[in-house]
Amino acid sequence: MRVLVTGINGFVGRYAAALLRKEGHEVIGLGRAAACAVAGVPYVSSRLGQCEDFARLREKLGVFDAVLHLAANLDMAFDAADVIQDNAQGMQDVLRLADGCRHFVYLSSIGVYGRPRCEPIDEQHPIAPLTVYHATKFFGEQLLDIYRNVHPDCTTVVLRMAAPVGVGMRRSFLPIVLAQAEKGEPITLYGQGGRVQSYIDVRDVARSLCVALGAKKSGLYNLGGARSYSNLRAAELCRDLCGGKSRISFTGTDAQEHDHWIVSQEKIRTELGFVPGYALQDTLRWMLESGGRA
Repeated sequence: MRVLVTGINGFVGRYAAALLRKEGHEVIGLGRAAACAVAGVPYVSSRLGQCEDFARLREKLGVFDAVLHLAANLDMAFDAADVIQDNAQGMQDVLRLADGCRHFVYLSSIGVYGRPRCEPIDEQHPIAPLTVYHATKFFGEQLLDIYRNVHPDCTTVVLRMAAPVGVGMRRSFLPIVLAQAEKGEPITLYGQGGRVQSYIDVRDVARSLCVALGAKKSGLYNLGGARSYSNLRAAELCRDLCGGKSRISFTGTDAQEHDHWIVSQEKIRTELGFVPGYALQDTLRWMLESGGRA
């Protein structure tokens, strides 16, 4: 297929585009930057949600069979002025571009649930986003529902992704802790390290997107790792992989100390046949060996 990948320069986008090409698909990229981060991919630079010449953008992109919509403004601030325009209007723009395509895959976020209220968290968990960003991701899901009703011949898949990790990720909890452990420096956790996250290797995310493109019917799925880890356990894994020299200590409080993101994989496994292939230890080892933690 000829696949449009929005947000191709992002953390997930680069891996998804590379895997699509490896599997024989033709990829065209769309992003804000002037140039494409994936060598050899036809690319159009445009900011979704703020496009002044939509007809010209459609002409540049040409015809495609499928869309992976990964582009998003990740600013979590309440007063981030561009988040709604980039993500909500941006989704509307992509759906206009997708008119006539056969498959549409939308990467949403597990954060649309707000706070975990049960274990495991399945697709029936109540929606209660805590940030404008997560509200726009859920709004995008609703727009896609409307699009599917108008275009019943287009298969639409929503993946509510948990926490992606891997080489090239932006600086956040795991890369910081891993870097400290590699240097033998002290590791300080907020609260008692009880917050539980579902980490998924970015290579598994890319594979899930390719699997979703081949789905025979529309659906919504949680996308998490093989198992979940507390901040303390994740820090211990980092420490142990690096020789066990770092001392782990605790400070202050963590407002999300008792949040347990234990994500059900049952639906995506039974309906799409997707099972994560990498454990967190595998991902951390990959990050160490590559030196690409930030």
